Amino acid sequence: MKKTYVGVCGPFNSKAETLDFDTYTSYSTFETKEKDWLKQAKLMVKEIKSDQ
Repeated sequence: MKKTYVGVCGPFNSKAETLDFDTYTSYSTFETKEKDWLKQAKLMVKEIKSDQ
């Protein structure tokens, strides 16, 4: 059985005035992808922003 996971990545820093395309941030909770995967992704972005 194939499993699909959700993760987010991108050149984003919530405190930066410009985007940094030289370094990327990636994050995953390694949860399996649900039907509403966008909701999962938005929660991950929120977690990344709170950690910075």
